[in-house]
Amino acid sequence: MQINVEELDQSVKHALQWIAEVDERMGTRNRRVAMTSLQCTLQAVRRQLDPDQVARLAKCLPIPLKGAMFENWRPAAPSPAASRSEFLGRIEETVFRNLDISVERGVKASIEVMCKKIPAEVVAEFAGRLPFDLRSLWSNEPLPYPGHGAV
Repeated sequence: MQINVEELDQSVKHALQWIAEVDERMGTRNRRVAMTSLQCTLQAVRRQLDPDQVARLAKCLPIPLKGAMFENWRPAAPSPAASRSEFLGRIEETVFRNLDISVERGVKASIEVMCKKIPAEVVAEFAGRLPFDLRSLWSNEPLPYPGHGAV
């Protein structure tokens, strides 16, 4: 297998664009926080899906974000969160407790960017597996979101 360096370079640029957009939506001016938000959200969505659905979602991601989503993954039956609070709680107990931003703000920004960058039919597939009350997170707020601190 031959590695196409130009393709890899483009993929890194696309991943950085995703991260910059998450950062802009959160208003943090901190790419590390934006990347953490995006990675945690991708992994939380991954837990909602079966392995085939995870593979379809991964095809839509730049290579670095695929790696972030698949980190520590062991394919298994989905273990979906039943509610918004359970979904956010799973993320918060991982790394968000150490960030100066609310888990809701990070997930909201990440999902909005995912919905913008991923084809609608793939978004529909994973959005349908998210808790219904989680959809209230991606309303139409101006950027960056008001009150962007630890909310």
